[in-house]
Amino acid sequence: MGLLYDRGEFVPRSVTEATHWYRKAAEQGWRDAQLDLATQYFLGRGAPRDDREAARWYEKAAEQGDAGAAYILASLYEHGYGVEVSLLQAFYWYSQAASRGDPTAAIKARAVADQMRPAQ
Repeated sequence: MGLLYDRGEFVPRSVTEATHWYRKAAEQGWRDAQLDLATQYFLGRGAPRDDREAARWYEKAAEQGDAGAAYILASLYEHGYGVEVSLLQAFYWYSQAASRGDPTAAIKARAVADQMRPAQ
């Protein structure tokens, strides 16, 4: 239902209704809905912009194996959006995204690892 409202297919387009339905599905553990709900919060579409809530839902989707959610969550940790800056967490989630087939995430994981190394 969330996608139908988001796209305006067979129902009037409403990002607010889409968010409502994404939440219902996300709370039941649907990974794609968790990702969609996180994005609604991250962009402020159909819900107030809330980086903390976005990070929470991206993490749930990432824990279920979504490479895109893992990459975004890593970026949130790298830059401190909705979570405390943590290069260790950023490295972990970039590595997870890389292990799920995201080649850009592998590059980002190496760059974050370089930042964590003590200066010589």
